[in-house]
Amino acid sequence: MTERGATEDVLPEQGLSVTEAARQLSVSRVALFRVLHGKAAISTDMALRLEAWINGPTAETWGHVQADRDLWQACQRPVTRHCIRLRRDHANTDSSISHTHHGNGRGTRVRSPSVAAPV
Repeated sequence: MTERGATEDVLPEQGLSVTEAARQLSVSRVALFRVLHGKAAISTDMALRLEAWINGPTAETWGHVQADRDLWQACQRPVTRHCIRLRRDHANTDSSISHTHHGNGRGTRVRSPSVAAPV
């Protein structure tokens, strides 16, 4: 969630500052500020508070919004893009081929699970 989306839509509509909104949500101003600025995730607890406070999205919807944002952010990282490419390569080859797994820092040989390429 970005401040632009939250503060330009919800907070001014309610005539609220971040400080007042945080008070009504029973969270610290810093916690709300961090969520609004995309510096902190929307926790399950925050999603439940938002659902109760805003007559609109459910806690489940807030959770989906956060999951979508997390997935988008992960896909932007070069390492993740590399892993996705490896998964696609493995889907097109014999899945029993071993490769060097660099994630544990020891270069241990591990068997690749059969992973279908994302569509």
